Amino acid sequence: MYNDLSRDGDTRVFRGICLPSMKGGYYVVHAVATKRLEPSKPLGDITFKKNVINEADGKKRKRSYDPCPGSTPSDVDGFRMNLQAATPRALWLRYNKPARVQAADTSSAADEVQPQVQAPSAPAPESFNVPALALVDLVKSHGHLTGEEFLVCLQDTYTEADISEIERLTRLQSNSPLWIRYRQGMVTASIARACLTRTKNLDKEPRPHNLRGVVNLVLHASTFKSAAMKEGMQKESEAKKAYVLMLQEKGHSAAIEDCGLAICKELPILGASPDGVVKFSCECCKQTVRLLEVKCPQQTKNSFRDADMRLPKPVYETQMNVIMGILHISKCDFFVYRSKEETVTVTTEFDAESFNDYVNSMRYLFSEVPVPSPEK
Repeated sequence: MYNDLSRDGDTRVFRGICLPSMKGGYYVVHAVATKRLEPSKPLGDITFKKNVINEADGKKRKRSYDPCPGSTPSDVDGFRMNLQAATPRALWLRYNKPARVQAADTSSAADEVQPQVQAPSAPAPESFNVPALALVDLVKSHGHLTGEEFLVCLQDTYTEADISEIERLTRLQSNSPLWIRYRQGMVTASIARACLTRTKNLDKEPRPHNLRGVVNLVLHASTFKSAAMKEGMQKESEAKKAYVLMLQEKGHSAAIEDCGLAICKELPILGASPDGVVKFSCECCKQTVRLLEVKCPQQTKNSFRDADMRLPKPVYETQMNVIMGILHISKCDFFVYRSKEETVTVTTEFDAESFNDYVNSMRYLFSEVPVPSPEK
């Protein structure tokens, strides 16, 4: 932005908008590249024009910063879902901007414009009838309890019906604000190996234990996604189609059901969001159910710890075993997809002993430190 203050253009307003980086008013730039504070003048007397300072890539990034980014429809929908989750009886007050009318009808039309009060309608993919508070919300009202008492409280709070409804409401997974909220404070399968390793090392360290790393994990504080992770997420749908096609070529008939956040009834601090549950309908495998775990790495070998690519990495083994334990499924197909021509499938069996050891370790962890609130 600049303002022409002279005919030759040597003196111009250097900054015509208010940014957090500004210490005072706008400045004047002279031909000798010096700056001085311009005397105040009415805003209406300043003529703003678009400058070309932001054209060069990677230069003068501070000037292109927008202190007040506009909200998108998805932002509004996400805010409404979070608000409704916290206050189910909330109402929306929506004001419809009046349409332009002719001057003769302005007074009468203005009198007819009234704000409309609307109760939030039930969305198609997700209902707002939230069955139970999220784990981190329960902490606020039960923060006085010990870790073990809090675990008992969770078991009493989350009924089978609640767990089933939460899974249904969160099937959009990362695109669902409810999914994001319910995961906070929960040890999900994706971080199971890291939490298990940290817990195993607690007894080797002097008290008080430094659990900051675990706290950040269970709060899912980091939302960083690398380029490889984003590519994998984009290819997941393509990979699932390739998996079903592979089954059909082997003479099987099956369908993949999407899943939301599955919560462990025995220990509700444990959760998992499966890539899918495979249900077979062919005569040879009728009534068979398998878990599906999809990985789309940049190199297929990156998902395995052996050269023959038959042993998934330990972090994936723990992840799959935890999900099978929560869903009570005995087998999981580990499907690694690079392209239609490059896929690897490994079927793993549920290890009950390892799962029980994991559950006991997480119970011990939460008896050591109560679930923290994300606001702290």
